[in-house]
Order: sequence, then structure tokens, then C-alpha cells
Amino acid sequence: MVKDSEEPRQFDAVLGGQVPSPISGAVLGGIKGLRQRFASENEQVRLDAVANSPNYGSEGINILVKALQDKSLQVRVHAYKILKQLNQAESEIAKGIRLNVGDKIYCVYYSSLYYGDDWYKLKDFINERDKDEQRLFYQRQSGYRDGYEHSITILKNKKPSYWYYGLCELASIYIFKDKAEEAAKTLHIERLLDIDKEYGMIEDQALYHENELSQWCKDNGLSITINPDEDQYEFQDRIFKFLQQSIDIDRLEKFWEFTVNRRLAFVYERTIDRKCYLITTDNI
Repeated sequence: MVKDSEEPRQFDAVLGGQVPSPISGAVLGGIKGLRQRFASENEQVRLDAVANSPNYGSEGINILVKALQDKSLQVRVHAYKILKQLNQAESEIAKGIRLNVGDKIYCVYYSSLYYGDDWYKLKDFINERDKDEQRLFYQRQSGYRDGYEHSITILKNKKPSYWYYGLCELASIYIFKDKAEEAAKTLHIERLLDIDKEYGMIEDQALYHENELSQWCKDNGLSITINPDEDQYEFQDRIFKFLQQSIDIDRLEKFWEFTVNRRLAFVYERTIDRKCYLITTDNI
């Protein structure tokens, strides 16, 4: 158990209420202090209380269970992870993390890439008003309670089975934006290395003159020149294929941005519009 202290720590509950804490303020230690910290309006103070709850036995577990319904998504997630690690309150965490209206989560999508009449169409954005997309995202669950009628399942970098699809395909979901951006970058690179005949036939893709392509190669340290028997479009395609086959990731990304400037995987910040459970794996 955490030892009580005569001096206030950063997130201790202190009688007197001033900030910073008065010298004469009394530190509330033990479970009483933990409860008061958990009742704070300050999110960071509540997060600190949740982090310390395992030190207080069954009383601490009770606070963690209450934290599963906190107004802050970060507090709910933290309490959920601790309870899962401790194998406690399994019935309370069995359905996942509660998401409330207004919560934000970060979805990683594969961009859609499909053949139209003459060109490949690359779509790297989500229209949340699309009824099909909504239907695929939220799933109605049976035996719901407290108004949480739907659920969302966190996927772990699901792989698309083929290149042809009209809708952007959900790959994974994250609570934290930085993790989502890292995952999207990884998927974007994977697809850059996999793309084949689609390159050069993407709608609105920039097709450069040979002089501009030669200058790009020079600026980026590539000793590649146009062959006498190829036009500028073939030259551009050959540069891309060379970087791809060389697995020269940095320059491959730069050349893709230079010629296409669209993402093959992207992060979409989704605002939850209904009460639901987030069924989790490891990547929250």
C-alpha cells in the first residue's frame, strides 16, 4: 500500500482547496484520499487516482469499476486496461470499453483503389454520412444494457483480400492518434511496395515532362536518365519501379508524393454518434 505523506504530492487531495496547496492543508491519504482524487473535476487527477487504485485492494477495484463509466474516455480506457491486466471485474469489462456520444477514436483505413472507365480511382477519405459505411462500422448487439445498443470491433491491421474494392476498408482502430498515424504510415508503405500496374493510371496523377523527371532524380541523388526508346510516361513509371524494387522507402515515398500525392492508407478521426461498446484487442 502507498504510504501516506505529511507533504502534499502533485495530485493529493488537500483540505483547503487552494492551488497551490496551503502549507497548513491536510493531506488526505489512504482510501479516503483516493476517493477524493477520483471525484476531482481534473482529468489528470482522476487518471492518477486510477493508476494508484490497485494499491488499495478491493476498494481500489471498486474505484476502477466506477471509472469504467467516467466522463473522460482516457480515464475509462486506463481503468479498463488495469482491470484486464489484473484479471478483475471480468463481467464489467467483458463487453469492452464504453464509448459515449462525442468521444473521438482514430480509425485506420485502406484507401480504395479500383478501376473506373479509363483510370484507377484512388479515394483516401471517408464520408461518415454514407449509410453503407455506417452500417459496416456500427454493429447492433443483443442483450445490451444502459442504452449501449451497438458495438465496434477493433481490428488488428486486417488485410484486404484484393485490390478491387469501391469502399475504403477499415484496418484498425485506436484510442490514441499517434498510434493510429504510425499504423497508417506502415500500411501506406506496404501498399507502395505492392502496387503494380495501377501506378501511372491513377486518375488525376501528375505526369511530368522528361526534364522535370530528370531534375527530380538529380535533386534526390538518383543516376537515372531517360532511354532513347521510351517516352516520359514510361520514364516516370521506370523511376517508380526502380525505387520500389530497390525498397528505397524514403525516396519511394517522396516520388509518390511528387507524382500522386494521395495516401494508400489514412487516419480518420471519428466522432462517436451513439452509445456503444468498443470491443478491443491489444492496440488501444
